[in-house]
Amino acid sequence: MDKNRHREILKKSLITVSCLFIPATVQMFLLPSIEISNFWILFCPAIIIVAYYCGFLYGLVATCIVCVPVLFGLHFLKFALFLPSKSSLLGFGLFIFNCLLIVIIIKKLRQEKVKADVIADKEARLKEYYELLFNINPDAVTITRISDGLIVEVNNNCSKLFGYERNEIVGKNTLDIHLWKEKAERIRFVQLIHENGGCEGFETILCRKDGTLFSALISVSVVTINGEAHILAVTRDITERKYAEVVSKKQEDFLRILTDNIPGMIAYWNSDYICEFSNEAYSEWYNKTQDDMIGIGMKDLMGEELFERNKPHIDKVFDGQKEDFERLLVKHDGDIRYTWAHYIPNIQYGIVKGFYVLVTDITELKRTENALQKLSTRLMLAAKAGGVGVWDYNPETNRLFWDAQMYALYGITHDGFVGAYETWMNGVHPDDKERNADEIQKALRGEKDYDTEFRVLWPDGSVHSIRALAMVQRNEFGNALNMIGTNWDITDQKQTEERLVQNSEQLIKKNKELDQALMNAEIAFAKANEKTIEA
Repeated sequence: MDKNRHREILKKSLITVSCLFIPATVQMFLLPSIEISNFWILFCPAIIIVAYYCGFLYGLVATCIVCVPVLFGLHFLKFALFLPSKSSLLGFGLFIFNCLLIVIIIKKLRQEKVKADVIADKEARLKEYYELLFNINPDAVTITRISDGLIVEVNNNCSKLFGYERNEIVGKNTLDIHLWKEKAERIRFVQLIHENGGCEGFETILCRKDGTLFSALISVSVVTINGEAHILAVTRDITERKYAEVVSKKQEDFLRILTDNIPGMIAYWNSDYICEFSNEAYSEWYNKTQDDMIGIGMKDLMGEELFERNKPHIDKVFDGQKEDFERLLVKHDGDIRYTWAHYIPNIQYGIVKGFYVLVTDITELKRTENALQKLSTRLMLAAKAGGVGVWDYNPETNRLFWDAQMYALYGITHDGFVGAYETWMNGVHPDDKERNADEIQKALRGEKDYDTEFRVLWPDGSVHSIRALAMVQRNEFGNALNMIGTNWDITDQKQTEERLVQNSEQLIKKNKELDQALMNAEIAFAKANEKTIEA
């Protein structure tokens, strides 16, 4: 930077010296007899050149330097001191005045030239930027003169959008190139411009050169170019957007129908606890329309008490966690209902923007569950009192469920049972395993009911007798889903039966012995009678 500055100073200094040296040389050698009063005329061109090309400061310095030869005079390379006359002083004064005036005028001219250059440069840059922006605009841009309706300029994308070359558009109006599908639309468009001084977001259907139609969005403003009013129009092809809107509307209608017919309540709340969506069931729960729900605050809808009860779940869902919980709710009409709620966070780029709410009315299910729980409790008490064990076998998964009484019937603990069918069969007496397994398979195939007796072998080696009954549940195709049954210990009964059999056999044996004794007695008595008769 310093080197360039030094070079510029040296250059201007050389120009200044050269410009002053030339008139001095002319005076000394070519016009030595010129009078001093006219001597300054030789240096005026030099002052003008220095001031114009080197600037105000150099012109001022040159003026001061010229004062020396003008005041003292140069004659054949010799300086001669003289006493100037009145005419010489007047000439000298005029010379100084003219030189300063010239320098000042040239300074102004240079400033005006600099300003003009700056303005011209700005205009050139603006024109360049304008042309760049005009042509890189992704939309079609046209400039139309209002006075005659002719198009005076278009950008490159205008040709791409409408299919016309530039020379086919410029100099014509929109009717000549048939851009409008409906003339009535063009009339309405022109009226809007005249009434409002422009328009923004005017949607219509336009035609391309090949006759294809497309949806267009036109924005217009009135501008003045070279003192004449023009219309600057920006046209955007929104065919894809309109198609996307139609598809979006269909999807929205589909989702609305779907969510309104789902047997549950659905809503979406943003991070400010403002409702942005609710289905019909959710709105009806709070006795509001779906339009009323949009924009309502959660606390205003639920009330302070219910909002505070749900707040812990809401805080967790805004931490990114999914929340499932049961809640007893009161409807607007006072009806108390059991509900199961799901809070699902809407996470975008790691930030929870809101959450979805899915609420299912489980009142009937809860009532049924409570009734079944009561019934199950009664059955468990009855089974426990009667020593009956309950089991549930799933043939597909080969899993077996036992209640607490079953472990007692098989002489094992809960830790010793892994829930597999094989574990059960391992406890059956070896002599009864094959028969028992066959009876279970026949019951699963539907060939016979499962109603049997078998023996089990306890870990301590003792043998116990079990009575078993079961019912098979099937699907609509007749396939076995599960097998639910009961076991109870009949060891005492079997032992009693065995004792009765033994006693019966002993009684029969004794009866036979008694009959034999009576028969023998009768024979002996008959023989005795015969002997008596003979005697």
